[in-house]
Amino acid sequence: MENTKSIFADLSDRDIRSIRLINEMEEKGIKKLVLTKEPQKPDPPVPLGAKVIKLTDMDSFISFCKKNGSKEKSVLYFTDQVVLFIMDETQTENYDGIYDHGLFNFTFSYEFGIWNEAVNGNVGSTQKGFLRFLKTNKNDILENVKLIESYESLKTKIAVNIDSQISSTDGKIIGVSLTSKTESGKTEPGKLVGSFDIEIPVIKDADEKAKFPITVELDEPEAADAPLKIFLSSPEFRDAKEKAVKAEIKKLKDDLKGWNIFAGMANISSNDLPF
Repeated sequence: MENTKSIFADLSDRDIRSIRLINEMEEKGIKKLVLTKEPQKPDPPVPLGAKVIKLTDMDSFISFCKKNGSKEKSVLYFTDQVVLFIMDETQTENYDGIYDHGLFNFTFSYEFGIWNEAVNGNVGSTQKGFLRFLKTNKNDILENVKLIESYESLKTKIAVNIDSQISSTDGKIIGVSLTSKTESGKTEPGKLVGSFDIEIPVIKDADEKAKFPITVELDEPEAADAPLKIFLSSPEFRDAKEKAVKAEIKKLKDDLKGWNIFAGMANISSNDLPF
């Protein structure tokens, strides 16, 4: 008994339990003890929902579709406002968090907005305001020098001839005669450019530009001291947006020939989508 105590005297309780376990194993003929632990089951994956990346131009959108999609599984929907790309139409739940949706909004260019407002805003400009507008946006105007000089020649001196023969049967003036001061000091009929062309992108960041003919219309004053008003008109602006969107959709279909592309929109629930 004393020998047993002396053997375990310098051992910890844990070591003693281990020795006793080994002795018990030998008595029972157990040569190996294998400890197993049941692995913990992982939590079920949580669907992440649609991951959307927004592209800012059609070329980038098409490249994104080609890189991430395929003719067999991908599908695209479009309206006159947006194009939606779904990488895999058969996938109902997403676990990897990749961008499996692409989105392209038809955003119209700054230049189109400025000129569209000038043409359809129904707010006439004074001669000074009109010149300022032309100079600010001269890069959009074809043959802008000729146009600006035409109206700039009337910048300092413009005469309204109330005795103009352009009148109605009841004597009311319906037109005026404009004259500009020449370098020689004499006056001559004002040679105003009555129409001009501009070339601007309709869709933001689009390579293609559209050409618009614009007509200048003068709202003649009824008195010599009344201000002259200048208006712009261009019927081509009415359906410019529709034509630009159709051109972008045609480009999409041509570059993704054979892909599933449909007019309409999928019923997607995501905060990233504009519907």
